Amino acid sequence: LCGQGPCADGSYELPKKGPLVDAVYALGTVKSDRVFTVKLGVQATVRRVPIIEGQDVSLGSTLMVLDTGAAITSPIAGTVTSIHCEEGETAMPGAPLLTVTDLRKRFIQVSLDQNAALRVRRGQDVRVSLESMRSMILHGRVESVYPSSGQFLARIGTESIPPEILPDMTADIAIIIARKDNALMVP
Repeated sequence: LCGQGPCADGSYELPKKGPLVDAVYALGTVKSDRVFTVKLGVQATVRRVPIIEGQDVSLGSTLMVLDTGAAITSPIAGTVTSIHCEEGETAMPGAPLLTVTDLRKRFIQVSLDQNAALRVRRGQDVRVSLESMRSMILHGRVESVYPSSGQFLARIGTESIPPEILPDMTADIAIIIARKDNALMVP
């Protein structure tokens, strides 16, 4: 009811029953479960790099050969997502030289503010709207909430992320904190 009588246009709106949802909303980023980055512990010269960025490699594929004759092989099957060295270049210890990413096993990582981190718990339901596929809504669950380098992060697992969605793409996340299905809703 509008006040104690009809609305300005003479109509009445009666209370209804329906679902009421309390949620934390955030922007998430698709991440890969398996990433391998080549870094050397000693200075060496890269003799050969027989792969290119974007190339799929299998477990045990040769990624590079050093001047010592040592071959560095991939411990995972995946896609070469970056190469930061060239043949004949001297690689310094600790510098990332090459990255292989498994594009099949993915999850969504969400950065939370402190208040949201206090409300989000493992096992809560999540609705995921992929930025590049708005008509598709995925369902998932909070797998963990943890601190990392001054941030509060949540790991969201989903039933299936379409294969065309790549790591570093973004998604809108709604973490369901509470839900009441038959709440009285007053207009």
